[in-house]
Amino acid sequence: MEKDVSYTVVRANTLQDIEEAFSCGLIKLYQDIFSDPPYEEYFSSDDVTSLFHSYFTSGISNPLVLFTYLGRQVIAFCTAVPFDEHWVDFEISDFNMAGGYSPETHGKTIINSCHEYFKRTFDSTPENTWYLDELGVRKDKRRKGIARCLLQACLTELNSKNVILRTSDSNNQAQLLYQNLGFHHIGGLYTQVSHKRLDGSVREDLRIIMLRQTEPVE
Repeated sequence: MEKDVSYTVVRANTLQDIEEAFSCGLIKLYQDIFSDPPYEEYFSSDDVTSLFHSYFTSGISNPLVLFTYLGRQVIAFCTAVPFDEHWVDFEISDFNMAGGYSPETHGKTIINSCHEYFKRTFDSTPENTWYLDELGVRKDKRRKGIARCLLQACLTELNSKNVILRTSDSNNQAQLLYQNLGFHHIGGLYTQVSHKRLDGSVREDLRIIMLRQTEPVE
């Protein structure tokens, strides 16, 4: 963490806490972070509002929503939810089964539900496994230990839970951070994310799947 600077990590427990974060710059922060490479994604103010409201309006059990404040400004966020198929579900592809990633094999070995794979392979349930949904730090505050500190706070809150995440296959800096905190890339396992980009087009990008497993599988 950057020396001689007062950062505060706050957990949001209610919609009022989310509204407070909005008033302290959360919406623009989220938009700015994901407009940068490698994502270059477009999110409207309504998109961001709906996302953070959903943690407390969609029936998610005890969501973990953390903000880092610098004075009255939100400069980072981290969110996690139980790995419940009602809230977290995406298709995954195992390119080991297809003989490796290539345009020809891409998308041919789809496992329809990520829950099917993780329940079978790691005995994952919403009780023992969480999904790291969002992590972001304001551009001018990166490489100061803020993301590590926030993620460590998240993992401490989750205690002995296993944690799954997905991140861009080209986001090497994020991958290194996760690896240093005990995550490993599940080799050959990927997912495609389709979203609107800054130029107005809708494109897919490849995300790797990473797991931090803290409980032994019997």
